[in-house]
Amino acid sequence: MTAAEDGETVGQWGEKRLIRELIRPLFNPEEDPHGVGDDCAVFDAPPGHNGLLSTDRVPADLIAFAHGLIDYRGFGQHLAALNISDVAACGGNPTLLLLNCALPNHMQVADFRSLCEGVLDVARTYNCQVRGGDISSSPELSCSATVLGLCAAGQALLRSGASAGDIVFASRPVGMTPAAFHVLTGKTGALQIPATIRAHLYEPLRYRPPMVELGQALATSGYCTSCMDNTDGLGQTLLELSEASRMRFTIDQTALRLPHAVRQVALAAGVEETAFALGPGHDFSLVGTLHTDTPEGILRALGEHGLHPIGSVTEGSGIWLSSHDGSETAFTPHGWNYFTSTEHQLTEALKRD
Repeated sequence: MTAAEDGETVGQWGEKRLIRELIRPLFNPEEDPHGVGDDCAVFDAPPGHNGLLSTDRVPADLIAFAHGLIDYRGFGQHLAALNISDVAACGGNPTLLLLNCALPNHMQVADFRSLCEGVLDVARTYNCQVRGGDISSSPELSCSATVLGLCAAGQALLRSGASAGDIVFASRPVGMTPAAFHVLTGKTGALQIPATIRAHLYEPLRYRPPMVELGQALATSGYCTSCMDNTDGLGQTLLELSEASRMRFTIDQTALRLPHAVRQVALAAGVEETAFALGPGHDFSLVGTLHTDTPEGILRALGEHGLHPIGSVTEGSGIWLSSHDGSETAFTPHGWNYFTSTEHQLTEALKRD
């Protein structure tokens, strides 16, 4: 135990600090790029392949589920997509899934069937076999999955590897889920948003497919220098990529693709659009960097999957925003982070209901 840990709680530290200062130093002290700290654990597999292994949990208070936007089938779809997205971020092909469910005694069998069918919906889409798992009892629903993927040896995409001059990319229009959370939880200006825009905002909360094809295209291109999936918010994702590569990421605000619905929420809330573009949310998009010499033909091919440049990598650290006049300002993201005020602000509405 260090002096900093004495008497402190995980709530005081928060998820990201726990990973940065406890989990990584403890389990990966040599900073092995294939060790703890990436979207997947990368290991040697059958000849010519690397194995990819990842696990994620979905709690009963998943915001879309708790607010009734998705049912149990949608809950299962989200669980499978969340885990398969990690394999996509490493450029792999998901092959096997294990399902681990802790169920309350009062849960109806029909609802559990729907949850399992949702997992199967997504797994089948990617020819990923559900091969078992575990069931136990719990005061509330708590489900996790573990996914095994494969990629060609040496082609696994990591969070680290970006260099000065690289192109920063995103792969879906930004800000939809942060704006949806803002409206769904009744924050400033939410009542001004028309029903048609609300419906459009809520669609990404219902389901977004993991971008497996894009991940594989990035891996085989040979030009992707770092990659990660967006499950905590674009700003948080960019920060973690920046930290992993020990480089500065400068984001061109004019290059961010903000849908009309996001701009409407920002206007009603009276805040800068970047607050939603880079705020806490998930869309299972892939975010990362491409080598500065990436051929135009490859950029066009990747663009067919939604990839678009949003900035550049330079020497330094942190996330910086550039505006149309060329000025740059430092940006501190507030993405999803368990045990912190960000989590509490997003879930406090659930506690009031």
